[in-house]
Amino acid sequence: MSTAIPAHGQRSGIVTGVKTLINTRFNLTSGTTHKVFRQVEVRSQYNLAPMMPAAFVSDDGQRALGGVGDKTHDGGDRVLDLSVVLVIAADWNKAAEIEDWTKVVEEIINSLHNDVDSITGCGVVAIRYREDTPVSVAMQKGATAAGWAIGFEVEYVTP
Repeated sequence: MSTAIPAHGQRSGIVTGVKTLINTRFNLTSGTTHKVFRQVEVRSQYNLAPMMPAAFVSDDGQRALGGVGDKTHDGGDRVLDLSVVLVIAADWNKAAEIEDWTKVVEEIINSLHNDVDSITGCGVVAIRYREDTPVSVAMQKGATAAGWAIGFEVEYVTP
């Protein structure tokens, strides 16, 4: 475990590390585990191609390890809340049923929990699964879009 701060900051380094891990394992073109996601950079509203499933990682804030009232905390250990958000609208109500996505969700949970060493240079000590929530959103003209949010706690040490 390296605690050196990346040039772009420790929190953003952790988020980037999780994104890289997901893309390495689950990307359609280069994935090694369950090839389901495309890498999304920019999407045009005029692109009429079918939307493929995608995954995003968001920073949900941080807190001191131990939380409120922890008298032993020295300020050096923190917990960063992250969400891995799956956009699976293209497959909702089509070939892939929600039960198929539970397998992908479980693989992502296990993949992040079991491979802390892949997120190097950010002082990551542990990644713990927090919760996951499937969501369905009503769109225009009666269509539905689907997603799945998986919450994690990333324990890390600040230098």
